[in-house]
Amino acid sequence: MRRITLLIVCLSLAGMVSPASALMLYGVSFDEQIWKIDRTTGAVGLYKDTPGLKWYGATDGPTEESFFATGDGGSLYKVDIAADTITPIGTYGGSMRLRSLAYADPVLPTAGGILYGSDYQNLYTIDINTGVATLVGPVTPAGELFVGVWSMDYDPVKQALFITNLVNNPITHVMTTKMYTVNPINAQTTFIGEIADALPIADIWYDHDSGKMLGITQVTGQLYEIDTATAGVTPIGTAPGENILGLGGAMIPEPGMLMLLGLSMLGVLRAGRRRVC
Repeated sequence: MRRITLLIVCLSLAGMVSPASALMLYGVSFDEQIWKIDRTTGAVGLYKDTPGLKWYGATDGPTEESFFATGDGGSLYKVDIAADTITPIGTYGGSMRLRSLAYADPVLPTAGGILYGSDYQNLYTIDINTGVATLVGPVTPAGELFVGVWSMDYDPVKQALFITNLVNNPITHVMTTKMYTVNPINAQTTFIGEIADALPIADIWYDHDSGKMLGITQVTGQLYEIDTATAGVTPIGTAPGENILGLGGAMIPEPGMLMLLGLSMLGVLRAGRRRVC
């Protein structure tokens, strides 16, 4: 009983001294790597190599300690930061290869979230337990023949699914990048604006801490803040030069919490040894 009381007291102190965890941004790469990304400077640091796993995209998940990722093998994966594991969930079906992912948080606490995916041309919903994808429909805007989904994510405040594309006009040969919202029921889009300089936005990610939408460019790994009302972009720091294709967030324990938890367990163990002796 004494050990239990001591553990409860120490855990209470840990909660008062430091938040339990902090949100960290991660980026997946086709070069078989996962990177940690500083949201304030754009700097990156290698989290881990993933031999044999070439990544296309990523997004947040229903649990705080992990995120979803999609690779060139046509499968959905869960990257668990707390457990330091990468677990295959299942294949999308047939020869399907999904390049972009977006997780829509549940509107009500009792409801479940929805995982969306795209193969550049179509919108799908994905079963987070099996990985099986179900077609919603082709992503086509009014007045245009083809969108070409390069990135996507969900804004839980605006309750909107956003995408960006990158299209080379076959007539004018002019490259453009545009931002849209997508109706998750029928995959129809609404145009927001054109992103300056036709930036090749590889993925976008909603920051739950700041309420901002971030984007990262293919090849250079330049991080941007994106205004979802106008499609205006603001660079964050300088480009690190890494080919990051997907973004996902996960919570990691704060140093203060880890230290106090360690002291808690040490105290419990010492109390236990004294009683045995």
